[in-house]
Amino acid sequence: ADYVRDLTGRGHRITVYTTDNLDIRRLPKRTDIIDGAKVHYFRNLNNWHAHHKKRHIPIGLHRELRRTLKNFDVVHVSESRSYAHAILGSYLRWWNIPYVHTAFGSLPRRKEGYKTVYDQLFTKPLVRGASSLLAQNRHEASEYTRFGAKQHQIRLLPLGVNLSDFKDLPGRMRFRDRIGVSRDSHLLLFLGRIHESKGLESLLETFRLAIDNDSTLHLAIVGRDDGYLNTVQRTIKKNNLNRCVSLVGPLYGQD
Repeated sequence: ADYVRDLTGRGHRITVYTTDNLDIRRLPKRTDIIDGAKVHYFRNLNNWHAHHKKRHIPIGLHRELRRTLKNFDVVHVSESRSYAHAILGSYLRWWNIPYVHTAFGSLPRRKEGYKTVYDQLFTKPLVRGASSLLAQNRHEASEYTRFGAKQHQIRLLPLGVNLSDFKDLPGRMRFRDRIGVSRDSHLLLFLGRIHESKGLESLLETFRLAIDNDSTLHLAIVGRDDGYLNTVQRTIKKNNLNRCVSLVGPLYGQD
């Protein structure tokens, strides 16, 4: 949102194509104007698969890309693997439209399988054909090269933070009070998507061992459910961690 706000403030016209997957629900609207950008939400063929399996099949996107893609001066491709990426990447290369790609940590594979075939057909050509590849850190930069990128394509661009949003914050103990944790406890924080790739089960197993040495420990898990919350809840229950782990849900803005 900060990037979009800055670009529209500089006079650029921004159009965003995405899907209607919110969480287990769908977004009710088809279009919106956010920070000056036109946003189009394409309906997923199956929202359950989109939310739990990350298999997004946006109905109508193929037709819209054929109709409008040649009108854009430059395209920003976010993340790496989906039905939409396969279509978009092919059109961008066929029509020689310049594009920037930001993987946002989506390139590494946790296991082989259909992704191996997909990567040969779509991910590697997507990476190799980009005018610029934006990496959050040097590890992500090395992932680009593993998929065939050249060094001159890669630019390091850490995620930006607008510090002015945090000038006037509430008292530092407000969060503890909100989740019912005493001020004498040693509070640990996990902040991120509740997803299999984030290592939450390993974190909880390690936390179970840690509280044997420090009974004042408390773990707050903050983030939106990305189809993995039920597994995390079962792990907490299996390890008898209900009293010392708080599932807070997503927090935004000053929260």
